Amino acid sequence: MGRINICIASDNNYVQPSCVLISSVLCNAKDTDDIEIYMLCDNVPNENKEKIKEITGKRDNCKIYFINPDNNNFTQYLTLKTHNYLSISSYYRLNIHNILSKYDVEKIIYLDSDMVVNTSLEELYNTDLDGNFIGGVVDISPIRMNKKTKLPLLNKYINSGMLLIDVKKWRDNHIEQLFYKYIQEKKEEIFCGDQQIINVVLNGKIKILDPKWNLQTSNFMNRSSYIKRPNIIHYIGCSKPWIYASYNYFKDYWFKYLDMTPFALTKEEKNRYEKKGQIESIIRYIKHRPLIFLHPKFWLAFFCTYCFK
Repeated sequence: MGRINICIASDNNYVQPSCVLISSVLCNAKDTDDIEIYMLCDNVPNENKEKIKEITGKRDNCKIYFINPDNNNFTQYLTLKTHNYLSISSYYRLNIHNILSKYDVEKIIYLDSDMVVNTSLEELYNTDLDGNFIGGVVDISPIRMNKKTKLPLLNKYINSGMLLIDVKKWRDNHIEQLFYKYIQEKKEEIFCGDQQIINVVLNGKIKILDPKWNLQTSNFMNRSSYIKRPNIIHYIGCSKPWIYASYNYFKDYWFKYLDMTPFALTKEEKNRYEKKGQIESIIRYIKHRPLIFLHPKFWLAFFCTYCFK
C-alpha cells in the first residue's frame, strides 16, 4: 500500500469546503492508496470534526488527525498588509514542519480548502523534487506577481494553494527562521501573504510541476490552463462555487463532491442552485465583464474548451 500524506488547514467557516475537498480525495483514491490527512484546525468545534470523520470513516485505509496549532505562534503574520480574506490558518503551512514534528511525516501534499481533486494523488506524491524544498504550479498571473515581488522574470512564481513539501528538508534547514527573517526585513513590502513569503524565501529551491496539479479558475475566461479535466481544481477569486450564482468555472465538480458529504443539498436547494442560480450567474458574469466578447482571451478560452480535444 502506498502512503500519501495530505495536509489541510481550515477554520470553522471553511468546514463545508474542507469536507468537499476530502470527499474528492477519497472518491478518486486508488484502493492501494493509504491516505493520512493532517487537518490543522482553527476553532473548529467537535460537532464539525464529527462531520469530517463521517466522511473519512467510510474508507478503511484512511486516517485523519485533527491538530490545533497554537495561534500565539502566528501573531506576527496578522500584522502584514495583505488580502483581507486571509485568515490565520492560511499561515499554518509556513510552520508545517514544526506542527507535524510529533508525526512520522517527511513529505506531504498541502491543499487549500477551496479545491477539489479528480484523480489519485499517488503520482503527485511520488514526484521526485530533485533536491528542491517544494514543488508547485505556476500562479495564474506569474509576470505581474514577479514584478510586485521583485523576483527575476525568468523565475516562475508559484501558487501556494497546492504544495508538495519536503518536510524533512524544511525541518533540517530551519526554514521557519528564514520566513521570520524575511517578514522582519520586508514587512512593508509583503502584500500577498504566505504565497509571497514562500516564493521569495525559497526562490531557486522550487520545482515547477505540471499545471494539471493546480488549475486555478475564477471564471470561464480566467483560468491558469485550459485543460479540460484537471487533476486538481483550485477555485480562486471571490466567486466561490458555494456562493449562490457563482460564475466560477468547473463548479459542477464541487457540487458533485458536495453530494458525498453531510452538507449535501436538498432537492429544492439543488433546483435553486442548478437552474435559477445558473441563469443568475451568467447575468452576474456579464455585469462583471461587460465587454467579454471583445477580449482575445475569451476566444482563446472558447476555442480551447469547445474546439479542441
